[in-house]
Amino acid sequence: MVFRLIYSSKASEGVGESDFRTIAMFSALNNRSRGVTGLLLTYNDEIMQVLEGEESEVRALYDTIAKDKRHHSVKIVTEREVEKAEFASWSMGYRPLETPIDMDIFFALSRDSLGNVIADNSELQDAAESFADKSGLS
Repeated sequence: MVFRLIYSSKASEGVGESDFRTIAMFSALNNRSRGVTGLLLTYNDEIMQVLEGEESEVRALYDTIAKDKRHHSVKIVTEREVEKAEFASWSMGYRPLETPIDMDIFFALSRDSLGNVIADNSELQDAAESFADKSGLS
């Protein structure tokens, strides 16, 4: 079993795409040593991140992330044990969404870049829909 935590948040004033790319790059390096994998999605100042791994590592990482001043309004969307990690080969994938798009296009982009992981996983799809609703994407 693998623990999966999905959270959403809003970027702080002045935090943008170059910051998200840097965060994803350093997360990938740091997460590898912790055995944590995941995905970071952004749309303008909206953030959604999936973290997977051993529960204690994921929770410790989330606690650190939640205190980061580069974002606020941090909220857990879902947290639970799952059979397998969906992002096992990614220390931290990153996908910026650049336009307010409907969910069909959102999932098409996801399929192109994520090999159907989001489109074929109902839990991630539910979390993505929740993220899209809050971001005005749906």
